[in-house]
Amino acid sequence: MLGEYYETRERNLEYAVGYYGETLRHDDSHEKSILALARIHLHKNELDVCEKQLMTLLRVDPSNEEASMLMAELNMMLAAQGGRSDGGAQEYKDATFYYQALLEKKPCNYTALSKLIFLLRRAGRLRDAPKYIQAAEKACTRSPEREAGLRFCRGTYYRWISKQQDALVELNFARRDPDFRVEALTHMIEIYLNPDPNAGLDSLDVATEPLNDNLREVDNLLKELSQVNKQSWNPRLKVYQCQSLMFTKQKTNVEHALSQLMDIYNDKKDYIPALLAMSQGLIIQKQQTKARNQLKRIADLAKKGYNPEFMDDFERAWLLLAEIYIQSSKYDLASSLCHLAKDHNRSCGKAWEQLGLIYEKEQAYKDAASHYEKAWEFCNEASPAVGYRLAFNYLKAKRYVPAINVCQSVLKISENYPKIKKDGVALLVAAVLLLLLLFTRAIFIDVGSRDGLLLASGAASQPGKEPLAAVAVARQARSLSSCASLPASVLRDVQHVALVHRGVWRCLHISTVTKYSDFHVWLEAGDGSGVRVQGSKVFLRQGWLGDEEAVESVEDFGLNSSTAENSDPRVLSSGAVIEQPYAFGMPQQEGHWPVRSVGVMHAAFLTEDGEVYCLGRNSCGECAVDPAVQNVAASCRKVSFPKHSHPIRRVECGRSHTVAVGADGQCFAWGDDSKIQLGLGDTRSNVGEERPFSGSRGFLNTQKTGQPMATQSFLRGGPEFTGSRVFSTSQKKYGDFESHQQIKPATMMDIPLEPERQVHGTPYPPPSDVRCGGDFTLLLVRDSPDWYPPEEESQRLFCCGENGKGQCGRSLQQQQQVFAACKLPRNSKMLGFSCGSDHCVAVIKRIDSRKQELWCWGHNAEGQAGGSNSGAVCPAARLRLPRGARVEAAWCGFSSSGAICSDSSSRFRVKDDESDSEG
Repeated sequence: MLGEYYETRERNLEYAVGYYGETLRHDDSHEKSILALARIHLHKNELDVCEKQLMTLLRVDPSNEEASMLMAELNMMLAAQGGRSDGGAQEYKDATFYYQALLEKKPCNYTALSKLIFLLRRAGRLRDAPKYIQAAEKACTRSPEREAGLRFCRGTYYRWISKQQDALVELNFARRDPDFRVEALTHMIEIYLNPDPNAGLDSLDVATEPLNDNLREVDNLLKELSQVNKQSWNPRLKVYQCQSLMFTKQKTNVEHALSQLMDIYNDKKDYIPALLAMSQGLIIQKQQTKARNQLKRIADLAKKGYNPEFMDDFERAWLLLAEIYIQSSKYDLASSLCHLAKDHNRSCGKAWEQLGLIYEKEQAYKDAASHYEKAWEFCNEASPAVGYRLAFNYLKAKRYVPAINVCQSVLKISENYPKIKKDGVALLVAAVLLLLLLFTRAIFIDVGSRDGLLLASGAASQPGKEPLAAVAVARQARSLSSCASLPASVLRDVQHVALVHRGVWRCLHISTVTKYSDFHVWLEAGDGSGVRVQGSKVFLRQGWLGDEEAVESVEDFGLNSSTAENSDPRVLSSGAVIEQPYAFGMPQQEGHWPVRSVGVMHAAFLTEDGEVYCLGRNSCGECAVDPAVQNVAASCRKVSFPKHSHPIRRVECGRSHTVAVGADGQCFAWGDDSKIQLGLGDTRSNVGEERPFSGSRGFLNTQKTGQPMATQSFLRGGPEFTGSRVFSTSQKKYGDFESHQQIKPATMMDIPLEPERQVHGTPYPPPSDVRCGGDFTLLLVRDSPDWYPPEEESQRLFCCGENGKGQCGRSLQQQQQVFAACKLPRNSKMLGFSCGSDHCVAVIKRIDSRKQELWCWGHNAEGQAGGSNSGAVCPAARLRLPRGARVEAAWCGFSSSGAICSDSSSRFRVKDDESDSEG
C-alpha cells in the first residue's frame, strides 16, 4: 500500500521502488509488487530490466492480463525506438500476440478486447479490429446491444476511425456499467474537447467559433467523473476543467484557466497534460513564442523519459510544435517531430498529413501524395481537408483518375466543400484532356506488400510481358470464379488481378470491388479497366470506353503446396490474389523442381546442381542482398558460396535468417543475427554496422537526431577501438540501436566441445543436418566414434539463438545462447526433428532399446510442446504416447505440432492452434 501511495499520489518513484523491494524480500512471488516494479522500470525507460521481470512473471503465470499488457507496452516502446530488427515490425506483432491469444480462447473478454484495439491503433492495424469485435458479438450469450463491455470496445474503435457520433452513442451506453464507467467518461470528455482529431492551430484561433454545446457536455461529464471514484484529487480532471474554460475563447476564462494550470505546474513541474494545456492557452492568447517554448519543453521531457501514460499528450505536443515549425519554414525540425509521432502511433493521420504538407511546400508532389494517401486512410476517408489536399497533389503529380475519385469521395462527405467546388472543374477538364492517353496502353505498376496479403512480385511494365516473380508459399490462392462467393469484407483485400487474354499478359491494380451477389462481382482498376465475374464466366474491360470481352480459360493463380513439386511455377493464366501467392519465376529445371524452404517472409530454393536461390523480404539481408540497396528481393537471387563448398546439400529458412550446409559439411549462415542465431559466436559485443550512406540506420538516426555518424577510422577500429568516440549509433554496443546482420554467407563457428571431449580434444564431425526456427538454429552432429557400425551410431542436437521461451531445450538461464547441446538422452539416434516458431519436436531411438520416443521443448502457450506447463517446456521433456502407439515421425507448424504413430488406431496429434484436423 505504501509503495502504491508513493507511486500514484506522491509520484516519488524512488520511495515506491524501496517499498516494493521490501515487499519482495518478504515474499519474492508477490505479483502486484513485481508488476509495479516493471511498470516503474518501463516509465524510467529501463526496458531490459522491465522485460526480465515480466518474462519471469509470465513464465509462472502466463494468463496474467496486466503482465501481458505491460509486455505489450514494452514491445510498443521497443518498436517506437526502431525495434531490435526489421524496423520494429516484430515488436508490434509481439505486442498484439498476448491479447490475441486471450481472445481466441475467450472472445467475450472485453477488457482484453479493448486493450487489443488500443494496441492495434498504435500498430497502425485498426482494420484488423472488426474481426475481433464480430467474434465477440457472435460469442455473446445475450443481445450484443445489451453488453456494456462490447459497446465500450465498439465506441473506442469508432473514436479512432473518426466516427465520433457513433462513438459517443456506444460510450454513453457503456458508462452505465461500473467496470467501464471511468474509461467511457474519459473517452467522451476527450471527444467533446477534441471533436476533430486532425485539428491543429486553426482550431485554437480566436476567430474559430467555439463549440459551446460540447463544452457544456464536458462540464456535466466532469462532475460525474469526479463523483464516480472520488477522483477530485486527480490532476488530469483539473486539466480537463481548464481546457473546457480555455476553449470558450473568452479572455477572462482563458486567463483563469492559465492561472489554475500554473498552480498545477508549481506542484508538478513535469506534468505533461498541464504543460500541453498551457501551450494551448498561450496559442489562444496569440503568444506563440511562449507556447513554442512550452512545447519544446514537452519534447525534451519525451527524450529524457517517454511515459506511455501521456502518449496522446506527447503526440499532440509534437504535432502542434511541428505545425509551428512548418509555419516558420523549419521543415527539418517539423519532419523529425512528425516522425516521432508516427513512430509512437502508427495510426496518426495528422503526422502523415503534416509530412505531406512539408513535401507539398517543397514541390515534391509525388511524395506529398503518398503521405496524404496514408493520412486519408487513417482518417477513414472522413476529412474533407485531407481529401482535398490529396486530390490537389494527385493533380500536380499527373495522376488524374485517382484525383477525380478522391474529389467524388470528398463531395460525398461534404457536398458544398468550397475548395472542391472551386477547383474541381479545372481538375476534371485537365483530366479529360489526357484520358485518351490512358486508353492507348494499360498502366502497370509493381505489386506492393501489405500485411501479408502479397509480399512482393514483379509486375508487367506493359501488356505482353510476363511477371518477374512472386514470393513465398501459397496460403490461399483462388481463381476468380471461386472468389465471387467470398464475403465483401474479404474481397476488399484483393489488390491485383493477373490474367492472360488473347495471349497477352494483363495485370490490373484493383481500386474498387463491387459485389452484387455470390455469383456476380465487379473488380475495377484505377485506369478504368476491370474484370466482371458472373458465375463461371469472366469478362475483361480494357478501358473506360472499352467493351467487355469474355476471357476463355480461367485457372488458379499460383500453385498449391501439394502440387508445387510437379508444376511449372511460371505457368499463370488468370486469377485474383487474396493472400500470398506461391513462388514463380524460378530458373527452368529438367526433371523435378528444386527443394525449397519457406520462412515467414522469404524463401530459399536448392536446385539439383547445388545452387541456392533466395527471394522475398530482405530487411536483414536474409536473401544475401544488401538491405540498404534492396529491401525486397523481388526475383530469385543466386547466393554465392566458396568453391570448395559446392554443391550445397541443404538450405533452411528462419524468420529473418538463412542457413545452408555445403558438400564438405561446412555450414554457412546469413541474415539477422540479433539473437546470435547465425552460429557465429557471441556477436552481441560487436559494433553495429552503420554505413555512411542514405538508407542505413546510422544515416536515418543522423537525420532524426542530428547526431554525427561514426568516422571511417572508428569503423575500421572495431569494437576494441578506444579512440575518441562521436555521439553516433556506431559507438553503441549490440542491441542499443542496430542489430547485427550478415548480408553474405558467413562460416559458422565450430561446435564447442563437451567436457568428455575436452580431455582428448577430439572435435565433432561436420553437421549432417540443420533446422531453423523463428530466431534459433539447430544442428545435428554425430556423437559416436567413426568406427562404430551404423546401428550403434549416436547423435546430438546443438542449438544457438533465442532462448527466452526455452527454444534451445537446455535451460532458461540465458535469454540467448551460442551453440550448446540440447538436453536429450545420450547414446541415442535422431530419427527426425522439426522446428516451429518457438518450439521443437524430435523422434529419437536409444541405442540399447527398440523403443522410439517423442521429445518436445520450447514455447507451450497453445500446448504445442505437449507439456502440462502452459508457459514453456525446458529442458526437453519426453511426451507420453497412448498405449501401443509407436511414434514414426513428427513435424512442427508455426505454433502447432503433430506426430504419426505406426498403430493406425492411435494416430496422434499434440495440439493444433487453428485447426481440428489430425497431424
